[in-house]
Amino acid sequence: MHGLGRKNASILTLLYMFRRMSRIFPVLLMVFWSLCACDSSESQGEPDLLYGFPSVAAPATVPDAVAEAYAEDAAQLAFEIVREVDRDAASVVLPEALQETFFNALGHVWHVTGIPERDSVVVHYGIHPYPTYSLHDVVVGVHLSAPWVQSWIDGDALTGEPSIDRITQAWDLTLTERLDPFCSLCYVILHTEQPINTLALAVEFTGIEGVRYAEPSALAGAGDSIDVTSLDDAVELVYSKGFGDCPAGCINRRYWRFRVAVDGSVEFLESYGSPLP
Repeated sequence: MHGLGRKNASILTLLYMFRRMSRIFPVLLMVFWSLCACDSSESQGEPDLLYGFPSVAAPATVPDAVAEAYAEDAAQLAFEIVREVDRDAASVVLPEALQETFFNALGHVWHVTGIPERDSVVVHYGIHPYPTYSLHDVVVGVHLSAPWVQSWIDGDALTGEPSIDRITQAWDLTLTERLDPFCSLCYVILHTEQPINTLALAVEFTGIEGVRYAEPSALAGAGDSIDVTSLDDAVELVYSKGFGDCPAGCINRRYWRFRVAVDGSVEFLESYGSPLP
C-alpha cells in the first residue's frame, strides 16, 4: 500500500509538472522563433540603409585633390538630405555613413570608363553640388550691450561667457574677422574647418543673452548642382549644368542621370534639359 501511494504521488507530480510545462512551452517556442528570425535577417546581409539610402561599396583610390573635393560634396549632399527629411534635426554632426555612401558613389562615377557623359560632368564641366548653405560658417547677430561681446570686438573667439565658449570649443570655431564696434546691425561670422550641420549649430545659440539671431551663411542664386535619390539597391546621381542669369537662379539647365549600384557598378541613364550653349 505504501509503495502504491508513493507511485501515485509520483504520477501526480509528473502530471503537475507536465501541466506547468504545457503553459510555458508556447512562450518558449515564441522566443525561439523570434531569435531564429533575427539570426536569419542578419545572415541575409540586407543593405545598410540610412535616410533610405543603401550603402555603396568603396571605390578604388582617387587623387587627393579629388578626394578632398568629393568629401566636401558628400557632406553637402548629406546635409541636403537631412534638411529635406528632418529640418529640425538636432545633431550638428552630419551622418558619416550617409557621407560615405555619397563619396563612394561619386568616386565610382569618377573611375568609370567608356561612358562619354562621365567626361561631360567630371572633366569638361567639373560639376559639384551648389552650396546654398555653408557647412562651415554661421552668422551670429549680437547686441553690443552684452558684456561678453567685447571679446569679439577684440578679435578673441573665446568670450568668458560659458554658453558661448562651450559651443565655440566644441566645434573649434574661429572668428573670420573682428566685430565692428560702430556697427548698426552687428554680427560676426564663426568658421569651422569641418563640414557640419550649420542649421543645427545655429540653434545652439538660440536663447543666449546678447545673441539676436544665428543662421548659416547662405549663398544667393544658383549654379551647377548634383541631386541624389535612393533606388533601394542603388544611388541615383543627377548632375546638372546651370546657365543663363544664374545670380537670379539659372534660366537654363542640362541634366545627366547616373545609377550607381551598391557594388559600385555605374550605368548612365539619360541626358535631358536645355541644349548646352
